[in-house]
Amino acid sequence: MRFIVPFIHFSLLESNTERTEFTFDELSPEIQEKVIDKFKEKYQNHIDPWWYEDVIENFQSELENLGLEDIDCNFSGFWSQGDGASFTAKVRDVEKFFKEALKLQPVKWFAYEGEKEEEDEIDAMISGFEDLGINSKIIPLTPDDFWINIERNTSHYYHEFTISADLDVEEPIEGRNFNANEKKEFDNWLDRLTDSITEWARKKSRELYSDLEQEYESINSDEAIQDWMDSMDYRFTANGEKIN
Repeated sequence: MRFIVPFIHFSLLESNTERTEFTFDELSPEIQEKVIDKFKEKYQNHIDPWWYEDVIENFQSELENLGLEDIDCNFSGFWSQGDGASFTAKVRDVEKFFKEALKLQPVKWFAYEGEKEEEDEIDAMISGFEDLGINSKIIPLTPDDFWINIERNTSHYYHEFTISADLDVEEPIEGRNFNANEKKEFDNWLDRLTDSITEWARKKSRELYSDLEQEYESINSDEAIQDWMDSMDYRFTANGEKIN
């Protein structure tokens, strides 16, 4: 004998059937937290190991626009003693670097006493140098006289204090006899300028580390894990067990 369930009775049976499959959004907040903790390690195994490349490339492009080249970035992180980021580089365009990185304003390069130079040859940054305590009257220099590198002084760590500036100036006193005070003032000026470049490089290193840390936290956030599970079309039981 064939038995047919009336439509109204079938509808009642269906409505009384308990759901057994849920998306992540349909789980309770407590169960969502449990699911995220459970799948966090599996998600991290799927993270692109080169996740930091875009951050590094953007940073290198920024420094190139400031006149640097051969930029090599390193970092370790995060949240351990000694962690940090830093870079080494050469200054290719000294004039651009002084103006746009160190913010030294162009006025005139001072020549030797009694000498005059063409106007287009003496445009320079001495007013900015004076902020560093420089007596520009004894320093007849042009950007081409400077050799500037950002160098690493240790290989054990990569934080900002592992780098410093190395600055050399082509002999600026040929044909002029510096007295002891002038020579001392010139050497002190070089030290102050070197310290200023080191401070700038370390500040940029802190900015790089901050950008890397923000990117790392973003790709390891609960929201990122949820997006990954959604992309995998994961389904769960009411208590958060994954349905195969």
